[in-house]
Amino acid sequence: TGETSTNYEDVDFWGKSNPVYLENTEKYVGTSAQYRMAFSGKLKYEISKALNVSSLVGVVVDDNKEQYAAPDFGVANYVLEKGYGYQKQQKQINRLQQFYNETRIDLNKTLNNYHNITANAGFRLQNSVNEFDYISGYNSGDDSYTSMTSSLSFKNANGYKNEYRYLSMFLNAGYNYQKKYFINATIASDATSRYGKNAAGGFKIGGYPFAVLPGVSGSWNVSSEN
Repeated sequence: TGETSTNYEDVDFWGKSNPVYLENTEKYVGTSAQYRMAFSGKLKYEISKALNVSSLVGVVVDDNKEQYAAPDFGVANYVLEKGYGYQKQQKQINRLQQFYNETRIDLNKTLNNYHNITANAGFRLQNSVNEFDYISGYNSGDDSYTSMTSSLSFKNANGYKNEYRYLSMFLNAGYNYQKKYFINATIASDATSRYGKNAAGGFKIGGYPFAVLPGVSGSWNVSSEN
């Protein structure tokens, strides 16, 4: 009867890697870690029974890190533009930071039990920053080296950082009579860093364009009729 050898084969005749070796010897090192923090809070102050001011704040921080190291033995060589690579090391980090705030004043007033007036005005702002960093290299010289070092060959580093800002100012007003007949009017003015300073239409504040978005609606609640 035959016995299973404790020695593992390297890359086969066809240049294919040996996954059994990687799985059983733990020579392939891969780690990942993700951290996420989310916070939101709201402050509200009642000026009167019909009038109040509030502010909502939200913060999100997301951090994702990944790293892996592949050995030379048991793994097919990497065919690169300027040569062959082995013992690949790679690390990447993806970060997201977001801040959000909505501050507004609200009015809800009923007159003579028949006329109801609602209104709110305020602003919303959001700032998002997304950063991605990536680095890889080859040929560490020893399968036991699993960290990025300056001695690696064919190093490749890349990344980007995107920042996005958004601001909206709004005013809404509504009226209803005995909750039967409704009319609402709204107007908002939005600006974003994605518009660009040369965007046409709207108006500009400090050289930045703002879009104007008005709207009017009306309704009749037929089921409230006698």
